[in-house]
Amino acid sequence: MNLNTELVNVNHLSNLFLSKLEVLKQVSHGDKLIIQDDCLQKDQSWSIFQPISRWWNNQSRTSLCNYLNTEFEAYCSFLSCLDDLIQNETQTLYSHKLKHMATTHKIFISNIYNGISCLKTTYSEDEDVKICLNEILEKLNGRSVYHRLADSID
Repeated sequence: MNLNTELVNVNHLSNLFLSKLEVLKQVSHGDKLIIQDDCLQKDQSWSIFQPISRWWNNQSRTSLCNYLNTEFEAYCSFLSCLDDLIQNETQTLYSHKLKHMATTHKIFISNIYNGISCLKTTYSEDEDVKICLNEILEKLNGRSVYHRLADSID
């Protein structure tokens, strides 16, 4: 596979994750999320109808956690591959584009980290959801994905 094709594929995956998880940058305390068209979105239904709407659309806390776990596992794998590409790349232009992408994701992780923390307070009474969200934060932090990206950029 040539470098341009590989960069297009990496760029496509990058944009895919950014769009799927974008709403996490805007989450504040009390916001609830739904999955629509394989992307996270804020539940905009009236607050008294939210539970009914989520039930009707099969949007349980369990389905939300399953979605988040799956997406963040894939996202962390992507970030790890991005870091590996940066470490192994010697071509200047390609390396520059990869580092720019890594910078974008480093900023993105910082922004969604706060949103995930807000979800923890929203679901503070549900231990399973808190465990799920803590695991996601550990995936971003514990595996040092964020720190590896930071080191790759410098």
